[in-house]
Amino acid sequence: MSFSPHRLIFCHLTASCGRDLSLVFETNQYLTDLEFVKNTLEDSGMKLLCEGLKQPNCILQTLSLSTCYLTDASCMELSPFLQVSQTLKELLVFANALGDTGVQHLCESLRHAKGILENLVLSECSLSAACCESLAQVLSSTRSLTRLLLINNKIEDLGLKLLCEGLKQPVTFSTLLPGRLWTCHLTGECCQDLCNALYTNEYLRDLDLSDNALGDEGMQVLCEGLKHLSCKLQTLWLAECHLTDACCGALASVLNRNENLTLLDLSGNDLKDFGVQMLCDSLIHCNDAIIGSGGLDLFWSMSICQLSRLA
Repeated sequence: MSFSPHRLIFCHLTASCGRDLSLVFETNQYLTDLEFVKNTLEDSGMKLLCEGLKQPNCILQTLSLSTCYLTDASCMELSPFLQVSQTLKELLVFANALGDTGVQHLCESLRHAKGILENLVLSECSLSAACCESLAQVLSSTRSLTRLLLINNKIEDLGLKLLCEGLKQPVTFSTLLPGRLWTCHLTGECCQDLCNALYTNEYLRDLDLSDNALGDEGMQVLCEGLKHLSCKLQTLWLAECHLTDACCGALASVLNRNENLTLLDLSGNDLKDFGVQMLCDSLIHCNDAIIGSGGLDLFWSMSICQLSRLA
């Protein structure tokens, strides 16, 4: 029977334990989950661990190596495993300074992998737009990936533009559901690319753009995509996006026409009374299809005051 999970979180472990973990994979064919989090594994320990990951006995499904002081050198060691593994479903390596070069190494392997990776978490990995073309190539060449997190990376508008090219792939990228892009140093310039992606991708369900300076003009552009018939978005997070009441008319129009949206977060934006009034009016007069869907949750203000309108 499988042994899952094996959790070693904040255990004050160092690189020297990498060899011991490697031996486990050489002799144990039941370990499916390894959470090695907040330990000083470093690149030297990762090199030792990867010797075990490449063993035929290894059937690992979840590998979490967050906050382990890894760099791009660890990505080079991990890449051969990613290319041959047919069991790994989740790879979580957030809060490591992998950098663009490291992620490019991972992407090269993932593009040619025969595996079934579903969840890739690269948040807080010191990434920029330079790695986004490689990520987009992965997104356009895999059918299994359903979750990609890039939170708190400086990918900027150019990086998002490259990723949106992957979003527009109707077949290979059609199942990628969440778009977690908060604190990615985005501006209103990226909204047209997002809008184009919403036109062509009917499978995007969750989009989080919080803590990005989209502004009112960017929001008005994005609303055109949100109103499109192909847009099936269900949750939209826009907290602290430098929005004012000037964009609330466009948002109200979305609420009137989008039959799928069930949650809209506008916390930390300067909407003022007039902006909130426009949103409330749209909820009062919205079509029956939205009412019948189960309602919409709206969040605004720094205290996240919730307004719910249920069927």
